[in-house]
This record gives sequence, structure tokens and C-alpha cells, in this order.
Amino acid sequence: MFINSFGFPADHKFLSKLQLETARNEAGEFDPVQIIEKTEYMGFEVAPKPVFTPILITAKDGNPVVTAKNSKGQIFHPAAITKWGGYFLQGTFNIALFEDLLAVDPVEIIKKSLQLEEFPAPDVTTENGRRLLFVHIDGDGFPSKSTVELGKTSAEIIREHILKVYDIPHSYSVIEAEISPDGIHANGSNELETIAKSILELKNVEIASHSYSHPFKWLKAESTPETGKYRLDIPGYIFDLEREISGSISYINSRLAPNGKKVAAFFWTGDCLPTAEALSIAHKEGVPNINGGNTHISQENPWTSYIYPMGVKRGQFYQVYAPITNDNVFTNEWTYPQYGFTKVIQTFEYTDKPRRLKPINIYYHNFAGSQQASLNSLHKIYKYALSQEVTPIYTTEYIKKALDFQNICISRTDDGFLLKSNGELRTLRINKNAGYPDIEKSEGIAGYNEYNDSLYLHLDGSGNYHIALSSNPPSLPYLVSSNGIITDFKKDGKKMIISLQSYISLEFAVSCSADSEVVIKSGENGEIISQNDYTCTRSKSSSVYSFKNTKQIVLELSCTCK
Repeated sequence: MFINSFGFPADHKFLSKLQLETARNEAGEFDPVQIIEKTEYMGFEVAPKPVFTPILITAKDGNPVVTAKNSKGQIFHPAAITKWGGYFLQGTFNIALFEDLLAVDPVEIIKKSLQLEEFPAPDVTTENGRRLLFVHIDGDGFPSKSTVELGKTSAEIIREHILKVYDIPHSYSVIEAEISPDGIHANGSNELETIAKSILELKNVEIASHSYSHPFKWLKAESTPETGKYRLDIPGYIFDLEREISGSISYINSRLAPNGKKVAAFFWTGDCLPTAEALSIAHKEGVPNINGGNTHISQENPWTSYIYPMGVKRGQFYQVYAPITNDNVFTNEWTYPQYGFTKVIQTFEYTDKPRRLKPINIYYHNFAGSQQASLNSLHKIYKYALSQEVTPIYTTEYIKKALDFQNICISRTDDGFLLKSNGELRTLRINKNAGYPDIEKSEGIAGYNEYNDSLYLHLDGSGNYHIALSSNPPSLPYLVSSNGIITDFKKDGKKMIISLQSYISLEFAVSCSADSEVVIKSGENGEIISQNDYTCTRSKSSSVYSFKNTKQIVLELSCTCK
């Protein structure tokens, strides 16, 4: 599939081999071009606007996507689907106007050009039928004085008003030079370290490092190690990658982390453009890392170009991007408005429909605790996120899923597909027209949920899966959705045993007919859980079980049907 140009001279010698006819363009460079016909996939965000080329192309043996006529009456095809793929010359795929806009729906046109058959897509947005939710906090602004409660730091406000209020997983990072005795606030270090310890010991907090000196521009900080222009200016410090990554991790582990907890992640700082060497150091330390990317599509900028990829390859390592950008962007670098982060809710919505492209990622800085307006925006965002059907996880769990995505292997079988992975990514997405998973014949599949014209298949985490497809819905009971993670899975004929564990009060939905039996046992002692401990809401297609305080259960689904 060729986009914008062919990558070789667009003349008859080459294009004839692709069954494309050529003719000299008799019109002037600035003469108008009329679009005669275009497919339904064109005009996705902007109308196509073919650019003048000296050679006009027609698809002799293909299906034109755009048919145009120039001022001299010459008919040509600036975009077409062919037997070998397709081409979209400049002005028919993306057009740079006030933003980089797409003239064509990329998903649909790539499918058609490359003649892709339906197959399961590994998905990092969803687990057990519910959208993933994770929170990570950059350490910036830890010592800043807050106007919410006079005398308190922004970090204390985040601790009291957010971390202790919303009992979901949080990944919290610290900048060493902001709070350590040899940093930029040496006189207040004792108090700042005490605050940091009180945060990192919270049960719902995962510890992360946000570097030693918070590089603003990693490449420039590395190339000019003696200047403090591209990082926090610490007297006598000469920039060093090992010190930034390994050193900051060692500092947190030795001085701040409580017994039994260590630094679990590293959050890139500033421009988030680390070198492959920096990634290798984080890899050597055994800590997953994240940040970078700039997904902030909204009502103001509803363009696909505002959605960034999952990450980027740097040398032999992969840098995982934050799925959604942080509060800095929505508050214009904390200049105005202080409540601007609420716009991230629009980003959550745009990346959920018509296609779910990202999980819900609440990503912000300690600065959010410095003003009442910014703190209020956090409450609004958290309440929105928790009002959705979500599965909360820690940031490191998402990172591992994104890395697993890079290495998953899928192969076709007579009745479906085989898939092998590291077991971290636990969702496959297929078009609902491709068929239903055959629960009885499949291996490692606990169920599925339907959303956005897709089926989201629940994997058991084993890393070895067989997905058998059928034209009919399953007759056996299966898991429809849950806010918990599958920790164990067994299937024996018409019986399925699923162990579920959640970071919040557990909820799950199962599809079961009249001849199905649902038994719920405690995940700790194996005793059958009393019906007083949960509520059950039944509908035609499923039964939803909501627990009051239980976070861990063993679910037994069986069927007496023949």
C-alpha cells in the first residue's frame, strides 16, 4: 500500500508493472481539479484534494477510490484499490491544513488495500469485557505550597484528597532532587521525605521514580552534561544517565520505600525522548517504564492525528507511551485554565467510540493539588472514570500488556486461531461478523463481551490459546464481564471454574440459561458465599453479581444441558 508517493519514479517504466496506466498531465499546476466520484470511505475528516503531478495515473485493473478530472478534461485515479494492494497519492490520504487531517478512514482502507481477512486483534484497552483504568502521577510539584489548605504541600493535598479518597490502584513517582538532602530543597528535605514516605506506604500506591534531576530535554541534557539548562540545576551535578535512572531508584528504595515495597516503574520526564541507552538502563534495573505520546483528541480538536500510537521502538527496546496525555497539556502548561484537565473526559470518550482505541488513563502531576480548581477537576475526572464499567489496574500492569502486544504470535487453524503470548495481554478483539467463540472447543477463553460492533474475548493469562469460532452463540455459560482479573482458570467439559480478584469491590456478569448453575465461593477459604454478601440483577442475556466488600472469589459455572 503506497501512501502519498510510490517511493520510486512515477513513470510508465515502473507503474506499468503494477498494471497502472500513465499520461502526461496537460493541465497547469494551479488549475482546478474536479472530484467526479469517490467511495464512502473518502471524506473521513476532510474532502480529498489531489495535488498536481506531472504524470496522471489510472488503475487499469483496479477499483478507483477517487476519480478526478482536470481542467483539460483528463480523467485519472489519484487513489485506487488494486489486486496487489492500493495507492493513495498526495491529497487523498492525509492533508495538512490547520491540522493534519485524514481524507480517508485509515482502518477501513488498510483492510481493503491489504485484503486483510478477519482475525483476532490483541487489545490493550480492555480486560474481561471492561475498559482498563489506571492512574499514574508524575512527581513534579511535590514541594509546592498549596492554596487549598495553607501550609500544606501539593503532595499532601493529593495524598489526603485523592489517594486516600479513591481506593483504586495509583502509581506515584518521586523526583529525587526535589526532596533529597542533596537536592534543590535541602533545608526542607526532612519534612519532604517524611511526606513522601507517608504516600509510598499507602496500600493502593505503586512506587515509581521520576528521575534524579528531571531532564526537560533528554538528548540535550546528555550532550551538555555540565549545564543545568535542560534539567533541574543542581550545584555541582554533571548529568549522568545511570545517576538519573539507577541512582534515583536506589535512593527511593533505600530512603523512602517501606519494607516489602520497591520501585516498580520509571516515568520518563520532560520531552520523554530517552535514548536507547536510557531504556537499556531501565531494562537492566528490571523496572517497566512509560511516558511520551500526546493523545488529547477533544471536541476542540476531534482529529485522528491527536491520537498517538502505543509506543515507539528505540534500538532493541520499546518505549511505551502514556495512552492519554497529562494535565500539563490541558492547562496549557499550568497557565490557564486551572480546571482545564476536565477536558480529558472528552478524550476518554473520543477514544472509546466509534472504536475503543485507548484505556482510561488518568495521568497528572502533583501540581494538581496546588489549586482548588485543579483539585476539583481531579474529583470530576475520577468520578467520571469510576462511573464507567472499568477494570482498575496498576500502571506496570498496563506497560506489561503493551510490551506483550509487540511479541504476540497468531496463526490460523481450520476452525479458528492459535495464539501464543507472555500471558500479560488478556483480550482479543474480533469483528462480531466473524463469529462467536465456541466456549466448549476453545482453550484459554473464559467468555466474551460485545461492544462497538466487536466481540472482546477474555483470555485466562496462560499464554497459550485456541480460539474456535462458530456461527452460533455459546450454549454453555460463560463470563460476560468483570472488574476483576482472572487468576486461575479451569475447564472440564461443561463446567468452568474461574478465580477472580479485583482491586475494588468485585462485580461480574455471566451468561447462563435456565439449566445452568452458578456457585460462588470465597477465594480465601473456599466456602460458598452467602447471598447476603452480594446482589444479583438478571436480564434476558446475563446475570450481574455485585459484591459489597469482597474482592476475591472462585466462580463455578456449569451446565446440565445435553
